[in-house]
Amino acid sequence: MKDISQQCGLPISIAEEDGKLYSTSPELLIPTEGKRTFEQLSEVTVKPIGEQQREYAYLVYRNVFMRRDSGIFLSSPLRYNLVVMPPGIIGNEYLKTLGHLHSLKPGTSTSYAEVYEIILGEAIFLIQKMDALFQTVTEHYIVTCKQGEKMIIPPGFGHTTINATENILMMGNIMTTDNNPNYDVYRRFRGASCAVLRGKEGNIIIEKNPRLGSTPPLKKISVKTLDHLNIPSTQTLYELVTKKPEIFSFVFN
Repeated sequence: MKDISQQCGLPISIAEEDGKLYSTSPELLIPTEGKRTFEQLSEVTVKPIGEQQREYAYLVYRNVFMRRDSGIFLSSPLRYNLVVMPPGIIGNEYLKTLGHLHSLKPGTSTSYAEVYEIILGEAIFLIQKMDALFQTVTEHYIVTCKQGEKMIIPPGFGHTTINATENILMMGNIMTTDNNPNYDVYRRFRGASCAVLRGKEGNIIIEKNPRLGSTPPLKKISVKTLDHLNIPSTQTLYELVTKKPEIFSFVFN
């Protein structure tokens, strides 16, 4: 067991052999983990995933909070979640999330935003915007986030997260309870606009998804500081959302 309270701002330990989380305080409420299975991921991979040793691909813990902070989350639409993804290979791809779009804000054509923080490891985000009929990709970006960095999934973008390392990836995220993720587009095209593959030498290869036809060039961008949104890098995401929940109003407004 490894104590990661400093990294995530919560009294949590992680079992390094399987990525499961455990509370080290009776004040912390960790719900039963949701398990994303390899069978589910087989719907969005380039090749058959092959036999896997684990019973799950990654774990999702929804609605995590300290008892003292319950009023903050009960009085607002904000929700704090944790995702744990051990390393792995599915077919010839590095292990990834299923990928999804965000639901639209009522009465608008704009989808909700979401904020992520890398608690452990390193993540590759593939974010993409599609046309109104969800047939073609109009723009897409690849972003690498290291431990301690935070990233916003902008309104209008779907996203997939990849763990292209040999270490556990753990993320925290802030979203609105009104956001109902839509996985159908990623299932229809068997993944995102691109796949992140492991090369024969252990190198990373980016391969376009042929099922999406012609797509614009994939742009590599760096994680931008979120200081302009009053989201400093010196505090954990959980500490920020409980001390200054108002700075995350853009997630649901």
